[in-house]
Amino acid sequence: MPHADEERRDAHEPALNMLVVVGATVRRDDQILFVRQRAGALTGHWCLPTGLVEPDEAPEMAAMRETQEEAGITAIARGVLAVSNIAWRGQRQL
Repeated sequence: MPHADEERRDAHEPALNMLVVVGATVRRDDQILFVRQRAGALTGHWCLPTGLVEPDEAPEMAAMRETQEEAGITAIARGVLAVSNIAWRGQRQL
């Protein structure tokens, strides 16, 4: 049985997309790590290390991987601060 949102969706409207994204708050003493984004909608902006959680990857592992990839820093995940669902229609923008 289709979900209620699917029944109301116009046939020409793109399907709903769901992804899991993490952001890492990396702290040393009283400093927080920010990285300059090199791709996507936030190119050139300073942000926390962020990225998509890969299939079969825990959010904590994804946060540590993204920190290593974006900043070259080996971090240890100490927990999850928040979880939020973000859904949109249309193409994914990386």
